[in-house]
Amino acid sequence: MSDISNCALGFKCHKKWDDLKPLSNLKTRYCTECGDKVHLCETDEEIVTNIRMNNCIAVSCELPLVEGTLGIPLFFPPLSFAISNPKVIEKLEAVNIKDFEKICQFTRADLTLVTGLTEFEMLEIDEFMSSRNLAYDSDDE
Repeated sequence: MSDISNCALGFKCHKKWDDLKPLSNLKTRYCTECGDKVHLCETDEEIVTNIRMNNCIAVSCELPLVEGTLGIPLFFPPLSFAISNPKVIEKLEAVNIKDFEKICQFTRADLTLVTGLTEFEMLEIDEFMSSRNLAYDSDDE
């Protein structure tokens, strides 16, 4: 039925939705291999919501999506997938930072300097980067 994505194991999953154990919520199933609940996403909004919540997802075959993996997505997500504060997105886009691939090219300190983000605003970026095992550039000069 659908591919499974965004699982904490970090490898391409061989399982399909129908392989998972049904739960009381028809849009949630349990993976006995990794021990996570997997949430069926049938709309783009459900994908965004579940990725922000760091949930494993199964994407309905009717939705076009980059090929999924279990764990870190095969793509760097756009800012709107992970950041809910529009002011943070605005500050990043004002300096042409539109995805997490760009964020990873900065040290944390340099990102703060370039964007003018406050320490509080940086926390949302830090949380997402940590949940995906993404790292800021190191300052190895």
